Amino acid sequence: MFRRGNLKGKFGNDDKHVTAVAAAAFSIHSIEQAAAANMISRPQSTRRKNHSTLSERPTYGGDTSVERSSFGEDGRRKQGSAPVRGSSDDISSKRTVPQTQGHQKQIGIPIQHNNKANAEAWEKAKLKKIQKRYEKIKSQILSWEREKKIHAKMHMEMKKNELEKRRIVTTQHYNNKIASIDKVAQGALTQLEDKRRKELSRATEKANKIRKTGKVPPAINCFCFSHL
Repeated sequence: MFRRGNLKGKFGNDDKHVTAVAAAAFSIHSIEQAAAANMISRPQSTRRKNHSTLSERPTYGGDTSVERSSFGEDGRRKQGSAPVRGSSDDISSKRTVPQTQGHQKQIGIPIQHNNKANAEAWEKAKLKKIQKRYEKIKSQILSWEREKKIHAKMHMEMKKNELEKRRIVTTQHYNNKIASIDKVAQGALTQLEDKRRKELSRATEKANKIRKTGKVPPAINCFCFSHL
């Protein structure tokens, strides 16, 4: 785990300083193990955040060249004799709390995305259903319109045929009536002409008698017609 080294040779006889450094090393090691476990299950963005968090840890004793692997068994013994377990747990909890909160925030992003996707899917399905219903009603209205127009046209054609038949019948009746009137009129004119010729003939005969006898017969005016 750690390479063996002489902490006293590096930091002198300051046991408290050595104990604090050992506690920090143990805390860092604990955080590394927790971070490694989290990086396996978390997405790539969470691993970048953990790496950034680990790279920003403060150093102890003002010496930035101290390596984590240089603390050996002496450091662990000093750690066991000093009551610094609580401080390392506090540091570990302080380090892991922001990561947990960040992880919760990252979980919230897919939830919001799913809510948005569900809302869009519901809206799309609802609009499609409404459009389909109104298209169906529109189709029924247009079908009713076509049917009524066809019925009205058929009724008009039927009436037109009836009117045409009536017109033909009426015209025929008129022609028959005119023909009957013409026949009656022509018959009356013919009869009148015959009577006129007869009257003229009788008048001529009487005139001849008067010439012969010198007597004028009494005047008789008689115009008789059977019917007009």
